Amino acid sequence: MSPSAATDPADDLATGRATDRATVVELLEDLQHDLGKYLTLALRLLPIDADVEALRAAATSALLVTRGGGAAGVSAEALWQHFVATAPAVWRSAAGGDDLAEVVARALAWRGRLATLEVADRAPLEADLGAVATAIRALREEIDDEA
Repeated sequence: MSPSAATDPADDLATGRATDRATVVELLEDLQHDLGKYLTLALRLLPIDADVEALRAAATSALLVTRGGGAAGVSAEALWQHFVATAPAVWRSAAGGDDLAEVVARALAWRGRLATLEVADRAPLEADLGAVATAIRALREEIDDEA
């Protein structure tokens, strides 16, 4: 092996981290589109004076058929689990990683209340679902800034 072909292990490690960060950023962009955007879409399309049945239907769609619609729809939980399973671990060590996990857990917790939602729940529901997109964006910026 020629001296120019030898690599410094620290360079290999740095290159690996950069690759992991780039992969996470790409996966966060997908998550932003598939979860961050579509999680709130059905609720944003509701009229301001929507009745409780319309609210429940929109919330059910948002959480259980988040992306794709119809029988082929993918739930918010499935989208999140896919990200967790496929993203390099670098996202977990970022400060925004814990924040994102907590925000997603809070949003997904609404699944247990779908049948009992009331019109008064709309604002906190929208806030919790909307916080997901904000947390994804913050984590993406944090990881980008590390590059």
